[in-house]
Order: sequence, then C-alpha cells, then structure tokens
Amino acid sequence: MPENSQRSEPLIDNPPVEVESEETRHRTLNSFWRVVVAVVISLALLLAVNNVFALRLLGPLNWDSAYLYCLFATILSLAFIFYPATQNSSKEGVPWYDVLLFGATFATGAFLASQAYNIFTQGWEFAPPVSIGVASIVLCLVVIEALRRCGGLGVFLSFLFFAAYPLFAGFMPGILEGSQRSVWDTAVSYALGTGGLIGMASQAFGGIVLSFMFFGAVLLATGGGKAFMDFAAALMGNRRGGAAKVSIVTSSLFGMLSGSAISNIITTGSMTIPAMKKAGYSDHFAAAVEASASNGGSVTPPVMGVVAFLMPVILGVTYFEVVLAAAIPAALFYICLFLQVHFYSEVHDIKGVEASQIPSWNSVLKAIWPYVFSLLVLMYFLYLGLEGRAPLIASAILLVITMLRKSTRLRGEDFFELLVDAGKTLTMIMAIFAGVGFVIGSFTLTGLGHSLAHEIGVLAGDNVPLLLALCAAAAFILGMGMEGVAVYIFLVIVVVPVLADSEIPPLAIHLYLLYWGLTSMLTPPVCMGSYTAAMVARADFNKTAIQAVRLSIAWYLLPIAFVVSPAMVLQGPLIEAVHPIVSFLVGIALVSGGFEGYFFKIGRLVGIQRPLFVIGGGLVCFPLWWTQAPGMALIAIGFAVNLMSRRALS
Repeated sequence: MPENSQRSEPLIDNPPVEVESEETRHRTLNSFWRVVVAVVISLALLLAVNNVFALRLLGPLNWDSAYLYCLFATILSLAFIFYPATQNSSKEGVPWYDVLLFGATFATGAFLASQAYNIFTQGWEFAPPVSIGVASIVLCLVVIEALRRCGGLGVFLSFLFFAAYPLFAGFMPGILEGSQRSVWDTAVSYALGTGGLIGMASQAFGGIVLSFMFFGAVLLATGGGKAFMDFAAALMGNRRGGAAKVSIVTSSLFGMLSGSAISNIITTGSMTIPAMKKAGYSDHFAAAVEASASNGGSVTPPVMGVVAFLMPVILGVTYFEVVLAAAIPAALFYICLFLQVHFYSEVHDIKGVEASQIPSWNSVLKAIWPYVFSLLVLMYFLYLGLEGRAPLIASAILLVITMLRKSTRLRGEDFFELLVDAGKTLTMIMAIFAGVGFVIGSFTLTGLGHSLAHEIGVLAGDNVPLLLALCAAAAFILGMGMEGVAVYIFLVIVVVPVLADSEIPPLAIHLYLLYWGLTSMLTPPVCMGSYTAAMVARADFNKTAIQAVRLSIAWYLLPIAFVVSPAMVLQGPLIEAVHPIVSFLVGIALVSGGFEGYFFKIGRLVGIQRPLFVIGGGLVCFPLWWTQAPGMALIAIGFAVNLMSRRALS
C-alpha cells in the first residue's frame, strides 16, 4: 500500500488488536479465484458505468431490470466464493458445491437479464413460462443462502421470516392476517416484480450504493485511511485528552466512508483503542468512545450509511438534499461527544499526546489534499444532482492524482487488491439490500403493510407525539434482531403513511426513523457496536454499553429535537434553525457536564449538581418554552448549589 507521510514516532504505535472481524469470515482465495473475483467485479463496474452514465452500449441489457439482474449475476454470486457455508467450514479453497452455487447464481441472473424485456412487456410477472418461474425460485433461494452467509444468523432469520410470510399469512391472527400465496406465486412476485428483489432497495444499490462503496474502496486503497488518521492526530493530538479526540475524528472520517459501524470499530478501533488506553483512559471508556464515534459515521455526510441511500429513492429527492439535511444533526452529535471526552479528561487529568508523536502539518497537508479534493468533486456533482455519477467521477480523478504522485502510486497488484476488497464489501451489502426486497415484497403481497398502518393510526389517533414514541420504541425493538436497512424499510411502510398528514416534513420523519433504527447498535441488551468495541478493548461489556449510551446521549435527543424544529434538518428557513441549534448546544453541553462531573469555568460538579445539570440540560435542548423554563430553573439551582459549595469550602 502507498505511504502518504513519514514520521519517526507514530501516534498509534501499538500493533492492531486481533479480533474476529468481517475479514476473518472470508475465505483465503488462491490466485485463480482472485482473478475470477477481479474479472467479475470489473464486469459489474462496467455495467454500472453503462447504466449510470446512460451509455446504452449493451442493447437489450440497457433495461434497468436487466442491469439489476446482471448485478445479481456478478456481485451476489461472489457470496459463495467469499463466504464459507458454515463457521466450521474450511476457509482454504472453494468446494465444489460453492462453485455450483456461484455458477447457478451467475447463470440465473444472466438468464433473467436476457429476458428482462419480455418479462416487462409480456406480463410474465403474473403468468411466466415454466423456465422463468423456475429461474425465479432459484434466484430467491440463492439470495436467501447469500443472506445467511453474509449477514449472519440474526439477519438471515429476520429476512427469512418476511420472505416466507406470504406462505402462511392466512393463518396469522388478527391484524397480522394477510393474503396467502403459493410458493410459485410468491417466488415469481419476488423475483420478477418491481416491488421485490429488483425493487426499491436493489435500484438504490445499483444506482447509488455501488458507486459510493467503490469510491470508499478507492479512497482507502490509495492511502486515504492513513492520511485521515494523520490529519486527526495533527488536529487533535496535542489537546487535552488528545488520544480520544483523535479517535473521534478518525472514526467519523472512516465511518462516513464505510457506512458500517462494526467494520469501522474493528478497522480503526484496533489502533485507536490501545492508544486511548495507553493515554490513561479506562478500557470500557476507550471502547465506548470508539463505538459511539463509529456509529456516528453512519449519519455523517457526505458518504453516509447505506440506509441513507434509500431516502432519495423513497422520497423522490436528490441525495444532496439528504446530505445537507443530515449535516447539522451529525455535527451536533460529534460536538456532544467531544464535550464529554473533554470533561472526562479534565476530571481524570488526561493530557494530550507528546509532540514527538504528532505528524507535522506540512506532511499532513501534502498527504491529504488529493482525498479532500476528491471529496469536494464528489460534493460538487452531488450538488448537480448526479448522485450515481458523482462517486465514479471522484474515484477516477483520485486514481489519476494518486498515480501522478510517487508516494501514492498504485502498482498492478494494488489495483488487483482494490477490486478484490471492493468485491467483499459490495457482496455483503448487495445481499442485505436484496433481502430488503423480501420485506417490501412481503408487505405488498399480503397487504400487511396497509393493515398495520391502519391499526397504528387507529391506536395513536391524531396524537403525533404518541405515534413518534411508538415509532421510536418499534425501531429500538426491531433493531435488536434486524438489519438497520430492514428496520428503516419496515417503519417507512408501516409508520410513514400514518404521519403523512402531520405537519412534520417527510425528510425529517425519515431521518427520525434512521436515527432510532440505529440506536440498537449502542443500547443494551443487543448493542453490537458496543459489544464489538468491548472485544477489541478487552473491556467489560456491560460497562462499555452503559458508557456508550452516556457518550451518545445526543443520539437519543436529536431525533426529538429535529421533529420539533425541522429547520435543524434544513426543512424550513435557515434563520429558524438558529434558536433550536443554540438551544441544543447549550443543553447538550450541560448534560455532558452533568454526566462527567465537570463544566467550563466552574470545574468539578458533585452530588445533586450532576443530576440537576443532566435533567435541566436535557429540557433546555428543545426550543419549547414549557421545557426550557423548568430546565433553566433546574440549571440555576445547580449553579447556586455549586456556588454555595465553593463558598463553604473557602
């Protein structure tokens, strides 16, 4: 890999902590299969370029559905090359049955792609020939198996339930009863209908996600990861509690590119967590910082988590609008995280990093400018509304720049590795997005979505706050066992129709669903983000989870704040956002001080002062007189108690 800067004593000089990661689940491929993967991913990228840039070079394959079937043939088929059948299966070599599954998936996708025009024009979605029906069943089966391998048992079971629901919907009680279908009709609807496997989720993957994930792979392959980490070290390393602040900046930058909190925790946390522990942070606090910062990357522009890519498709807006809307809440979340780390460092007297371990700004700026420039290019084309083309153009420009610089020039084997690494990421994400097609298709086939939306509307009536509270609770519960994308889609189908007549702008509602759908990454009892970080830090899991919730308190308050004041997500005049933003900043600073027992100028907070600051600050976060008035009263009492305590001591 290319080196981007030089320094004699690195800030993060600990060897990465080994932990079971996404990488360890992959097979070790020999040269033949690595060539196959590189060729298949290259073909998928060429198909994407043809589709996104509307080149129309492939005749009958220019149909959007044909393009999506081609992605099943290319990208999804690699699930059986990368992922062994079970955890105990050998990770050396590809067994014959996986070669067969790879070939079956490729052939089925290619066959359906060649028939896409007839499927659309001949009404085969409703009455297909036997060959097309059999291909539909095969496609559904290989998607389910790919989900099992790529997503893990929990994700597999949740998607399998929705996939099979039409087969027993007629036997379900009460509002869960729906129209029952045969195996044939269900598989045909899933595979051929635009509300199933080639529906909204796959369209988002083929139109936006593939391009963005490839851009992230290019950025990391050309040395962007090291450049961003050095930038974080130069920016925050010499400040109080510098190691934790470096972790926050690094994880936010990585997270906005990877879109996966778990992979972010493993990638950056294996280096930043040991550095924080060395600086004086406890094991569980270091793990909680990494978990919180990595989870925040999922909502940080310009490259957010994969859920955000569905919003433009559902809402009919540009991805740039989603990016702008998400910017202020993401910034407020990280400000809260910085405040808590700073206050903790003050209480525990944790200094910054030694100057000899911090890279010079000269070397940092020389290394990072190509990546910053590529991100600016990305934002410019997003502004133009070319969200599918923007990351591909930015990737091409970044590759050209890095090839012109000796320190970042990629060799032939580096390009090869780039394609293989991109294939691993794209395979897992496509399997999950394809699985979302089962969720959407199941609700459509059975009519369950309409029934649930109606019953929730009856339950909540016109009480929008109650409906939002039910939505938050549902998101949290579903997030314990379902992939975040599936949680979001479920709530969009069931809850959004009920909120359609409210005064809350649709984009604010969708961001509300996104935030609450991701809370389960940090909140006990499941909290996979906290669990992964605790493994990396070798810390107590329960302490890590509780600390992560405290550090991420803004995550739980922000969704409420921006549905109360949609201007915070730019759904209204910008001037209207000033009061809620200032209120939230003041409130969250007070909450952070209460949690950590320290506040600016007045120093330590003890006894009753801390809960007064936490509760009062929480009420101040919302720009409503009936919350801010009692909140300010509690804060005033807290300051008074602090002043009397200091006078008594003096």
